[in-house]
Amino acid sequence: MPELQKTCILVSTCDRYKVFAELTATLIDQHWDDHPPVYFCGTDVDGKANWLPLHDDPKDWVSITKHALEELSALGFQQCYMILDDHPPVTACHAKHLNHTLPEMLDQLDAVTICLNGAGYWRPGPKGKILGKKHYSLEQMADSHQWKYQLHPALWNIESFIALLDILLVGTTTERRTPWVFERELGGMGDRIPAHLKQSSYRVNGRRMSTSRISILRDVIEKRTFDVIRSVMGKLFGIDMWNRINVSWGWVYKYYEGPYPVIWSGLLRGGTVNNDFLSWLKWHRKTAFLSQLNEILARWPVERK
Repeated sequence: MPELQKTCILVSTCDRYKVFAELTATLIDQHWDDHPPVYFCGTDVDGKANWLPLHDDPKDWVSITKHALEELSALGFQQCYMILDDHPPVTACHAKHLNHTLPEMLDQLDAVTICLNGAGYWRPGPKGKILGKKHYSLEQMADSHQWKYQLHPALWNIESFIALLDILLVGTTTERRTPWVFERELGGMGDRIPAHLKQSSYRVNGRRMSTSRISILRDVIEKRTFDVIRSVMGKLFGIDMWNRINVSWGWVYKYYEGPYPVIWSGLLRGGTVNNDFLSWLKWHRKTAFLSQLNEILARWPVERK
């Protein structure tokens, strides 16, 4: 079966954020050429076949996701890109890597998941095993790495994803069956997770899978320039100035270069728009994106009641 026929995209959402899921799908259409079919889960939408029916409590993300994956498996899919509703690509994706390279490597490595944003980027560096050039310097995350099951967009083996969700279903209440608990706590449940599911999580080296060297260079220049400005101003005017600059310009660090360029923490934070995301869009003059977003925000307070 060709890779694109066994791979799909699953956008996870809820009724309140449905408009952002639709925006994410629109931007995937714009930035990801020949992408796999897109499905949605988390809320009911009549008359649209790619919106999977909701069978569970809308607050039970784990059960919703499990049943959506089971339906995708029944359709013949073996892999899926799991994308939360507020994590659209912000610029051009590397279609070849997303459509072919990564699905092929998921099979070759018998991997559970390959996360689309890697280590580094002025965050803690890799702590796992770095594979060679053949695998574009993927990092195999250590068994002990608590964040090895990430929902910042990632490619998943559907069977393995379901197995992990089953583990989280045991002994947890509906209130704790959330994406937050999945990401932050599942990786620490070592005694409950089979060895083959602990040892097969990977993440990309974003710069090895970038669409262009120009975008890499621009990103490095922006971050290095900010480093210098923040350091110099901090030495001249003290820690308060350092902190003020970090708050105002910290968005520079939130962009992740790679096959699916994304802003850390996504479009929403704490139930409202992520200011770091907005600042990045404005600085890079993403006027079309901003226009689409402003149109949604103008009606969103009415829609979400």
